[in-house]
Amino acid sequence: MSDRTGIEYLDATWSVVVGCSHSGSRGCDNCWGRRVAARLGKNPATPIYHGLTRADGEWIGEVRFNGKALRTPCRWRDPRVIGVAFSGDLFHESVDLGDVLSVFGVADPLSWHAFIFLTKRCARMKGAVLRYQARPDFVGVQHFGHWYLGASVATQRDIDSAAPHLLALSAAGWQTWLSYEPALEPIVIPDELLGWQTVRGALAHGELRALAGVVVGAETGPGMRPCEPSWIEAVVHQCEMAGVPCFVKTNAPRREIDGWPRELAWRHPVKRGTC
Repeated sequence: MSDRTGIEYLDATWSVVVGCSHSGSRGCDNCWGRRVAARLGKNPATPIYHGLTRADGEWIGEVRFNGKALRTPCRWRDPRVIGVAFSGDLFHESVDLGDVLSVFGVADPLSWHAFIFLTKRCARMKGAVLRYQARPDFVGVQHFGHWYLGASVATQRDIDSAAPHLLALSAAGWQTWLSYEPALEPIVIPDELLGWQTVRGALAHGELRALAGVVVGAETGPGMRPCEPSWIEAVVHQCEMAGVPCFVKTNAPRREIDGWPRELAWRHPVKRGTC
């Protein structure tokens, strides 16, 4: 896979929303997207980023919908794995719901791409997606194999908060995934997210769709916080037991034996369409 974005599991990013603010998660304390915005904010060629961060590099809290980029994926004829608004948060409370739905409307027919949505605001993602699904002209969730709805988690508190919303989306037929990055403490993925259910006191795979995949990575950059190999080992083991693809980024602490798994949760769709 080409790495045009600097993110190993993507081919491209779609900067349809830029800017963010602290969500309350410890994962936001040393935000990667904030550093990107601070750098691009100094570039005359990327005016949409100008002024999003203060002199000290912190977000000012403004979030901008980049209407000029709305139809960018329509111009990419070759299949790509696309990260949606990875230098912001499409589901930030400052983004108008109409703008969120317009992004869905563009991504909907482009089935030759894979759209990777990621947020720390899972309640709003769930609400927006189910609102889109409730439209009278909705063709059916079975046509959305090219969408992956993800939660960004760094701690057990993050994943426990995200789990009910991911489960609701999974129950409605959508593909969900986890980004455990930056990994800041050991976590246990709830059994339900991995497709397990309790039957007569024992765990067994249930009918609810499991996570489409889990991506794991350590924090990088100035002030990065430590990540222990045992934290990653535990999540990898959970994924292996449940048959959930797991992709451990190269920034993770080195594993002594066999290396970390590098399974991709998504594949390039091949069907072409029009936008």
